[in-house]
Amino acid sequence: MILGPDLARAAPAVLEGDLPSGALGSVVIVVPLVLAWLVLFAVATLRAKVYPRPMAALLLLSPVGAGALFFVGAGIGFLVGDVAFGAVVAWMGYFLWTERSKAGPVPLATAA
Repeated sequence: MILGPDLARAAPAVLEGDLPSGALGSVVIVVPLVLAWLVLFAVATLRAKVYPRPMAALLLLSPVGAGALFFVGAGIGFLVGDVAFGAVVAWMGYFLWTERSKAGPVPLATAA
């Protein structure tokens, strides 16, 4: 672990916890990347107007709200984040499944 020696000097109590070996590195690397990806995807969805604005806003707020509630209690943050993200993904799927295209069928190109 690259951050191990520096982290041990700066905050030894973090490494004395009961996390399995390597789990801290995974948490430090994966959680910010996943949250950043979700936020960037939500902002892109909101700006591109692919989905309705409330759907894109909920997609944006679910990781941010889960991250904020994570400091209240890890279980609460994960629960709220999972439920909100699952609800918005189900809503996105329903929206895509039920939306009818206003354009007619695209004709196939004819062979010359």
